[in-house]
Amino acid sequence: MSEESLYKRFMTPIARLTESQLRYLLEVDHRDHEALLAVDEESGEAVGVARFIRLARPEVAEAAIIVVDPWQGSGLGKAMMRMLAQAAREVGVTSFEANVLYDNAPMLALIDSLGPRASVKRDGSSLVIEVPLPDPGIGDHDTGVLKEVDSGEFELVTPPRASTPPSRMEGS
Repeated sequence: MSEESLYKRFMTPIARLTESQLRYLLEVDHRDHEALLAVDEESGEAVGVARFIRLARPEVAEAAIIVVDPWQGSGLGKAMMRMLAQAAREVGVTSFEANVLYDNAPMLALIDSLGPRASVKRDGSSLVIEVPLPDPGIGDHDTGVLKEVDSGEFELVTPPRASTPPSRMEGS
């Protein structure tokens, strides 16, 4: 990953994770701390990680996602966010909170893909955003889009992709 991608995820320059950081990130119990790993089926390489960690309010979990640079913009982050939201709902989490740098437009768009923000607080050079998790299914917005397409007034066009889409995602 590029230094910029790591900085956007950890909000500090980071060359390598410390042992305590690694231990924290690997202590997954699938209830209060969940992590999903996206793997490129062809190469076997990890290409993305999405995780939530339950906060003091048990219905809220902090969410974070990182995708390796060549896979950014492929839809992998959005797919992982949806899978993470589903896993969170299954254990009683109803909202995600994310601490995001102001200039991290892709992550802000990813959070907005879940639905309207419940709250936004300023915290130095970042925003702390809380967003309720959407109900399972495609949601009201996507349903409306599909109805418009069905009416014949609009056409869905798939844009060309810069990289191969993810072929497999696994929980870890």
